[in-house]
Amino acid sequence: MHLLGTGPPRSFILWGIAAASWMAPAAAQQVVGVTTGINNGTGERPSRVNINNLHADAGPHWDLYVQALDLFQREDMTELLSYYQITGIHGLPFQAWNGVNQVSGGANTGYCPHGQTTFITWHRPYLALYEQTLASYVQKVAKQYPVETVDTYTAAADTFRIPYWDWAVDAHLPPAITGATINYNGPAGAATMRNPLYSYQFPNFPFTGAGGFGGGLTKYNETKRCIVTTGPNAGVSDPTEGNSVLMGDAAGLQDKVYAVFTQSFSFESMATMSNSGASFEEPHNVIHNDISCFSVSGRTGHMGDLNWSGFDPIFFLHHVNVDRLFAMWQAINYDDIVFTTEQQGDPLFGTAGGDMTADSPLRPFAKTVNADGTASSFHTSRTIEDIATFGYTYPEIDDWSQDQDSLADSLRTAVNNLYGPAADTPDSQSSNDKRSSSLTSSLSKRFARPERGLPAGKKASTTINDALATFDYSIELSVDRSEIPLPSTIELYLIDVAGDIGTTTDASSSSSNSTGNTARIGTTSILSMPMTGTSYSVTPLRRILVAESASREAPVSFADTSAVLAHIRKRLRVVIKTSEGEVVPLGGVPSLTIEVQQRAYQSRSASNKFPSFGSTNRYPMDAVSL
Repeated sequence: MHLLGTGPPRSFILWGIAAASWMAPAAAQQVVGVTTGINNGTGERPSRVNINNLHADAGPHWDLYVQALDLFQREDMTELLSYYQITGIHGLPFQAWNGVNQVSGGANTGYCPHGQTTFITWHRPYLALYEQTLASYVQKVAKQYPVETVDTYTAAADTFRIPYWDWAVDAHLPPAITGATINYNGPAGAATMRNPLYSYQFPNFPFTGAGGFGGGLTKYNETKRCIVTTGPNAGVSDPTEGNSVLMGDAAGLQDKVYAVFTQSFSFESMATMSNSGASFEEPHNVIHNDISCFSVSGRTGHMGDLNWSGFDPIFFLHHVNVDRLFAMWQAINYDDIVFTTEQQGDPLFGTAGGDMTADSPLRPFAKTVNADGTASSFHTSRTIEDIATFGYTYPEIDDWSQDQDSLADSLRTAVNNLYGPAADTPDSQSSNDKRSSSLTSSLSKRFARPERGLPAGKKASTTINDALATFDYSIELSVDRSEIPLPSTIELYLIDVAGDIGTTTDASSSSSNSTGNTARIGTTSILSMPMTGTSYSVTPLRRILVAESASREAPVSFADTSAVLAHIRKRLRVVIKTSEGEVVPLGGVPSLTIEVQQRAYQSRSASNKFPSFGSTNRYPMDAVSL
């Protein structure tokens, strides 16, 4: 086995994609998660950790992680538990895995149920499968260390869990994934190797035959992020431009996450954009598209195409964070940890379309296996509702020493500290100080502090206008997916008060006066699946409206809701862009609906409380092109 990564490059296996199934049948893989490192007496479990902390610590967990991932990616692609096959469950190559064949009526896609309620639950056993497989390589690597350190690395292997990227706290691409090489301490000492987090090299390149591989991405032998497709730099991943796009959406991502925690109290709303309300699927989609820079003309990448995205190593850092947010929401809303209504499911590779419940199988993830090696049952949304099932936790979740109410209180405090808007309460600045400096800088540019952006000699108002003190506002848009090219991005802008567009900036930029600037206040990403149905998106407005009322050269007066609505109606503009960055005429999207939602609002009364909101009043808005 190649451990140090400084030896010969991976051997590419010539592989015909025309086969209808994998070459060598194998016994069904049971998804159990990682069972080592758990205190069976107390129930305490090892935590998945932030990738930025893991990388900065540069300790045994980091050393084991990157070496194990390198080995995992080098595994023979014909093996059931190879990186190629496990990451290929999500989309391409549209082939049977774990004995689960394409069903009658099943779609020619992967197994993943994007755009439906099981989106949030299906990924939990998927991540557990990835984690338990990677952990097996971690154990192998630990045993290669010399006698002086083998005990340290073996102990670290037992508590290893996969990391996450909290893009709602820091939307910058993690430094650990942006370099082509990476440093670590191996069995023979300090070493450098090809960075397995930078990309995945396809062992079946060039792609030939059947199996679904097609389109512009087939020209690349490894996964790419935010590349240009023409010119001297064609095909080179561009983390600088990627960070620019991501940071343009940074404050919006944070606001969207906070809105789910504070305003979505039903599982069905929290889980998917196919139901009205704020959902974790929405900022999840933004990350997919932003990593590929789909909002920039001439840019592309594998993460923006759901057929290919699972191959990119950043996919799992991203989805572990989505699972973390989901787990935190469950612990806060502990009486609603799984959906209870019958939902409509779209056809997938291993699942026909139709009604689904929390007891519907999440194929191809086997819960139990027969003596003959076939799957006897599959995980369901109900069997995976508890993260303890798969042997991990997150830094914010201590569910073995706290009762449900105490845990919910501690999590509300954590959510307020991590994601609560600076405009929320007088004591929120202390919470903001706990965030990364990079995010604090981004939020400051987007009017997080009233003083930012004022001309010399101007003083910001310290009083929030009456309407904002007692009401909260957001925009919900909906669109029929069949009317827009998929994937697409829908951007919301506020032009200057006078109606003169002037210089267009994104939502992270500050306006120094009341004219000449346009702020992008929201981004909605519609991914390539499903092809039909309605998608909903929520853009919170509190942060930007507070800024409009307090920090402009001529503060806007929001004496009542009528003034707020008039201000938004005059300034709101909409742009729909294709994955190539081309603008889609709004006239061809008659289903696009935009409404301002108003709720009675009371700021949080304590650090472990959320703001309270009243019932929703809805005010339709015209979709006007920028």
